[in-house]
Amino acid sequence: MAPEINFTAKKYHEVITWNASTITEPPLTRSLTIAEIEHKIRTASFPDDGITSFPCHTQAVERMVRVVTEAAAEVCGMENRESSIRAKVASRKKMARFATKRDFVF
Repeated sequence: MAPEINFTAKKYHEVITWNASTITEPPLTRSLTIAEIEHKIRTASFPDDGITSFPCHTQAVERMVRVVTEAAAEVCGMENRESSIRAKVASRKKMARFATKRDFVF
């Protein structure tokens, strides 16, 4: 069950009541030992263990957030929203891409 959100919170840590919530470990770190996590933090090394394969702060992710937001405003229902998103993505794949501004010629 999701924790109750305090919308009047003035500080980030006051958004939920931590003592009343069941806090679980993130799925990405469940298979790692504490020593492995500490080593990764100290060395900032994340080899091919699956962690680096999840983009979270890239232009592609921001672009998809925009597409999902637009679809939510345009259509009702999960299936319609998903169809709208898939159609936009397919359309963009078919469009010409230009590597640089000089490649774009009128």
